Parts: sequence; structure tokens; C-alpha cells
Amino acid sequence: MSRRLLPTMNAPGVILLTRLAIALGLASTTVAQLPDLPSQRGANGSGGGWSHARWGMTQEQIKAAFPGVVTTQRVELPKGVTDMIGMDRVDLAGIPFRALFAFDGNGGLNEVAFHLPDSTQSETQFRKLEDWLSNEYGQGPLRGAAGTNVFYSFWLLPNNVIRVIWTNTGILTLGFTKPNGETAESLLKGLVAIPGKPSVGGTSAGAAPTAAAIIDPIPSSPSEPLEPPAWLAVFPGSIHYVKTATRADVGVAYTAPDSASAVTGFYKDQFHKGEVTSSASFDGIGTTIQASATGQTCVLRISDADAGTNVNVKCAPTAPTSAPAVSQQPTRLPPGVHLVEYSISGSAGAAGLTYRNATGGTEQNEVSLPQTFRFYAASGSFVYLSAQNKTDAGYVHVSITVDGTSLQEATAGSAYGIATASGSLPR
Repeated sequence: MSRRLLPTMNAPGVILLTRLAIALGLASTTVAQLPDLPSQRGANGSGGGWSHARWGMTQEQIKAAFPGVVTTQRVELPKGVTDMIGMDRVDLAGIPFRALFAFDGNGGLNEVAFHLPDSTQSETQFRKLEDWLSNEYGQGPLRGAAGTNVFYSFWLLPNNVIRVIWTNTGILTLGFTKPNGETAESLLKGLVAIPGKPSVGGTSAGAAPTAAAIIDPIPSSPSEPLEPPAWLAVFPGSIHYVKTATRADVGVAYTAPDSASAVTGFYKDQFHKGEVTSSASFDGIGTTIQASATGQTCVLRISDADAGTNVNVKCAPTAPTSAPAVSQQPTRLPPGVHLVEYSISGSAGAAGLTYRNATGGTEQNEVSLPQTFRFYAASGSFVYLSAQNKTDAGYVHVSITVDGTSLQEATAGSAYGIATASGSLPR
């Protein structure tokens, strides 16, 4: 079986190097003298790869290409500890990475993954790495965001696919992979595209713009970062497990080794046995399950992957007494990107929602009130929120705000009434 460190489809999360940062942090920190590294453009133009490594090379050929600096690394993956070959230190853009080499089922190199031994990385390092790659390859990246916490930059080249992933919880990863039919559309699938080359607030006039300043605009509570609830199990045998957590929410992403229908059935059965309230809907692409119990509500998105099934989960405290307000302080967002908030409130016991999500798809869920959803969307995007009172008493109220300003709101005061708000984001 091929061992890949980067998922073939981008999930709203980061690659497994969060685990590698812990495992490799215990390895030797001796810095070996690397051979002179050639221009990365040369690697792209001669069959693809990174530095002296070329796609299809065997482990022995990799060791020969980097004499004296490739060592065996003990790596802790979600499925257990394994041995891989890598380098203790590689300086890219002046940043000291560690590297791992991954091979396909025939023993040929198909990926080089990099991480930083330090567990917390700054936005400055992300911008520095992005600018360095753009200069090395002579083109800027494709950019996308997953929610408000995870940001991607991609370089789609004839012989290389390069991914940089940064989260505002401090995780920075870089990967070079052998192309496998990727397109701009497939790389950005499930993400909100960030157009153009955004500038950073505070950049001096005339200076070259760099990557967007990335912050979490949702105020945090004083508690510790949220953990997934005990009733949310991981599908057995899953790989690429990644968790990203803030004080406001926690996200989990992984690849399950079975079909989407099997994974959906697993969760429905688990929730039924655990007396977890849940509802599921299918939009023709994947299944969305909303589940609530013990003070947390989780939304699971289950969809087919090239090998197995992608599972992405977002959990947050259930029905707070007062929904956290979006900060009124100026938020630095890339040009052409807006923060959208859907709010559903009222005295009804429950509401059935239909809404347009961050990727432009339609989702349907049944929720208790109040509820608030936030995501990023590009200028000109159409947003839509409809809530139906699921009881014969009370009322439901819906509102859509964009960057803290009301776009539209509506109220339904009758039994089983429907309130709908919609509109287009400013350009």
C-alpha cells in the first residue's frame, strides 16, 4: 500500500505532521551538513521532485542523493509507530524544517513532507515560506480557507504539486507530492477561494503585498481549548488524523478506510447507542450529520475520497446563553473575502434549517435554538438561510450579517412557519 503523508483531497484541517512534530521532536537534533541544494525550478523541470530527489526514486537512491544526511526516523502515526527515512534539518526560506520521504506501493518516491520541530509557528513564517516558494517557481499560489482557522496555498506545476497549510493555532506544514491528476478546482474543492495576492494590514505604501494576515475574529472564552466530546468516536483503522482546537471550537479530520455509507452507518449506530440526538442529510456529494449531547454540538461531513472516506468534524458548545458576538474591532481580511454569520434564535423548541454553506452547497439540519454559524466567503457569493419552526408554538428569527453588518433578517411567528433571509455579498 502506498504511504502518503498528505491527503489526496484537502480537508478542513492540517496534515498529520501535528503528530510528527511530537514524534520527531524526540529524535536527534544533530544538524548534518547538506549538499548544495539546486534550484527548485530545476527539480520541477526534470521529472519532478524536490532538490536532488526525483519521483520514483527508491529509498537507497534517496540516501545516495543526499549522502550522510538521510537517517531513519521513528514516526508516530494514528495507526501506530513506523520507521521512515528523512532529514533532521533542512533550511527552506531560512526556516529550519525536518523532512520525511514517502513511497508508493512499488517503492518509488511520491512525496516529501516538511514540518517544524517547534510546535507553534507564526504567521510571519507562513508568509515568508509562501513568498520564497513563489520566487523559486516563478508564480504565485492558489489560496483557499477552511472556516476561520485553516489556510492553504497551492502551487500546481507540471511535475509537482506543492501544499502549504497554516492554522492560526500555530501549525505550519509543507509538502511536495507527485502529481496525480490534480486541477485548480480539485485542490480548492471544499475551500473558500481567496482571490488575488492579498496584502497585510500595515504594509507600507508601495511595498510588495504578501500573504493575508490571518486571525480568529471570534472572541474566545477564558477556558482551555475545547476537546472533542467523549461520545464522538473515530472510525476504526483511520489515518491522517488531525485535530485543531481553539477556545471556541474544535475540529477533527481524518481518512477512514471504508466507504462513505459504512462510515455514516457507524456514526448513526454509535449515536443511537449513546443516546446522542442526531440528524443526517445527503446533498448528492456527501452526508452531513448533526449530533448533540453533553453540552456540545458536532457537525460531521462525510464524503468519498480517492481511497477511503474523508471525515471532517466541527464541534462547539451547545446553545450558549448568549451567542458570542463578532468583534467590532477592525478585522484584517484578504481583499474580496468576507466573514458571514448565520444566526437562528427564537422561542420555538427546534428549527429545521436549509442554508447555503461556505462552498456554495446546500445543507439541511435540525437544531435547537439559539445557533450561530460563521464562515468566510468570497465577494459576490450568494448566501441563504431558512429556518422552519418544527413545533406548533413559539417563533423563529433568522439573520445574516456580513463583516458585522446586517444583510437581511426575518421572523416567522406561526406554527411551523418559515423565516428566510438571503442576499449577495458586496463586491
